[in-house]
Amino acid sequence: MNTSTTSTLSRSDIRPANGGSKTGAGANCARCWSFRREFVMVGCLSMLANVLMLAPTLYMLQVYDRVMSSHSELTLLAVSLLTMGLFAVMGLAEWLRSRMLVTAGVRLDNQLGSRVFASFAAHLNQADTNPGRAFSDLITVRQFITGNGTLALFDLPWAPIYLAVLFLLHPMLGWLSIVFALIQGLWWLLGHRGSIKPSEEANQAQTDTNLYLQSKLRNSKWSRLWA
Repeated sequence: MNTSTTSTLSRSDIRPANGGSKTGAGANCARCWSFRREFVMVGCLSMLANVLMLAPTLYMLQVYDRVMSSHSELTLLAVSLLTMGLFAVMGLAEWLRSRMLVTAGVRLDNQLGSRVFASFAAHLNQADTNPGRAFSDLITVRQFITGNGTLALFDLPWAPIYLAVLFLLHPMLGWLSIVFALIQGLWWLLGHRGSIKPSEEANQAQTDTNLYLQSKLRNSKWSRLWA
């Protein structure tokens, strides 16, 4: 009887924990899915902006193909005005997708702010903890969403299209672009490897400082009572 009761209690204790983790994971997935409209719109605006990035190339092709052969100032003016209009649309698309990411970051902050504050209050008086780390992590996530990293992810799929256009113009231009892309990637990799250790040391120093300040703030009330 005791053994069966103990096993039943242990199973009942385990099941809510698993259910709670699934519920938390489901809540996180639902929260990410709630931003689908913003990311779809950012993807469409990124497509528009990247397509319009070909406007300078098309402009130069039109100048050498039509203007230089016909010596028509009216054609040059029309092509130039059209290209300036495309540049304006491209700038508007860039601005709109940046604003949409900022709005998504603010929404994420509003949704998670209360939970982060609750976690901060729950771990405030615990030793060897850094409750303020939750706020810094939330700020890091929000800055990533609104930063250039997210925009680069949306622009990355268009790199093969640009390479294909360069190969269509001339194979030498395509191979040169690949060589320079490899050089740039190698340069980034070397810089990243060189900055890993200093970044880890800086983060560890910041964590130690926050823990030290938190311990002093935690004991400040008792210090006043003793004084």
